[in-house]
Amino acid sequence: MRIREFIPNSVAPTTTLTSKILCRYFANNICREGASCPFSHDRNSKPDRTCRYYLIGKCDFGTSCRYDHKRPPLDGVKAVKSVARTTGSPNATKVVENGCSNSEGVTTAATVNRSGHVFSVDATEFIPSWKVLALSEVNTVASGSLGSLPLCPYFETGDCDKGDKCQFVHGDVCDLCNVPCLHPTDTEQRAQHRRECIDAHEAAMEEAFAEARSADKICGICMENIRQVNAERKSRFGILEGCRHCFCLDCIRQWRRNQNDHFEKKTVRSCPECRTHSDFVVPATYWVEDQADKNDLIARFRENTKRKQCKYVKEGHIDDCPFGNKCFYKHELPDGTIVEGDSPRTLQRRRRPLYSEVWSFSDSDSEDDFSRITQGIISQAFNLV
Repeated sequence: MRIREFIPNSVAPTTTLTSKILCRYFANNICREGASCPFSHDRNSKPDRTCRYYLIGKCDFGTSCRYDHKRPPLDGVKAVKSVARTTGSPNATKVVENGCSNSEGVTTAATVNRSGHVFSVDATEFIPSWKVLALSEVNTVASGSLGSLPLCPYFETGDCDKGDKCQFVHGDVCDLCNVPCLHPTDTEQRAQHRRECIDAHEAAMEEAFAEARSADKICGICMENIRQVNAERKSRFGILEGCRHCFCLDCIRQWRRNQNDHFEKKTVRSCPECRTHSDFVVPATYWVEDQADKNDLIARFRENTKRKQCKYVKEGHIDDCPFGNKCFYKHELPDGTIVEGDSPRTLQRRRRPLYSEVWSFSDSDSEDDFSRITQGIISQAFNLV
């Protein structure tokens, strides 16, 4: 026999505190609980727009938040306390399902004792399940999975004003670069950054040593300090492949262009100091002393020049380049084909009829024209730098 407990209407509260809250799943037509859902399925009821993050003190939007920043009313709690006090009073009447009074007080007392703890004054405050879920999610993000969160880019530059409320991770300070860019929990990121930081530190040290070696170098042609000739754009060095003498890049290039009746090709292609032959000049920002470093510099220079189009091969005429297959630059046709060309000696033999044609009109008074033509041919054939 089931027993119902009738309470006076003056103190009868709503059966559950959630019955006035609109079910958000029902509002989206996806509630699977149906009639057993503890929330309201009445679309006319006012939805609860209380900010769940404000209730736990972690809403970052403040006054601009789209939800309400207010505490829930305590009417429901007061009603629960009133029910507890009324249940224990003698005014409560116990009735049997058939409408007759119950003569067995033991059963009634047992029923009251079982349900009395639900309406106890010391009972915990009721919190809707969706608010409990939101609180657990926020706590999980705040305390647990930091490894999945990225570092705060503003904190690395010292511009983060969120403090402890920042949604990103504030990293630890690296002892090498003094930047807070180490993730507190990601060991792989910390190791990777340390390797990169050490490599950058070693590169900076090598650059400082190279600058110290280049600070007092004097050009063997103009006898000026190369670094002080043009300090703003930091004048470059002209490295000869055959010797270790130091020259400005501009000076050594000008020296190698001075081929005429007074200077032979062998002379201008040699070092101005030791007369050691060098086929080309390598431009360098810093002076290179060690032979291994010099070989590495030359190899990188040759590799870089292979990627650049030869200035003589402008419209696909391979024979216009006087260096032929000895040219350091790329000979690429308009269709993308790479052609090396013939040897410089073969190209010189092809140009011999031009000299005979020049001699045919040399009896005229255009000696200046003849000099200009021959000078252009020679400079085009032997300009290596």
